[in-house]
Amino acid sequence: MPINATREHDGNVPMPELMEQLKQICSNLFQCPLAELAADMPLSALGLDSLNVIILANEIQMLFKVDFPLELMTQDPSLTELAQIIAYRRANSAIL
Repeated sequence: MPINATREHDGNVPMPELMEQLKQICSNLFQCPLAELAADMPLSALGLDSLNVIILANEIQMLFKVDFPLELMTQDPSLTELAQIIAYRRANSAIL
């Protein structure tokens, strides 16, 4: 289950920093200025397609060192929801 978006978690990346890193990834992937990325915007609004799902999931796995199944992207999360999922997975199932 996702955790509170304002809480820091188990010595991992604090949520504000995690959000900024996600915004940077999405800005690059979707070729969208950072200023246009709203935390509550669904990723589909940015143009998320099947290829971008794979690229984004791989970026998340590499940067945040978490197992990130593609199925999590089928729920069309917002950046905030995505950050909460990553924080939860880091706290509970990090890749060693």
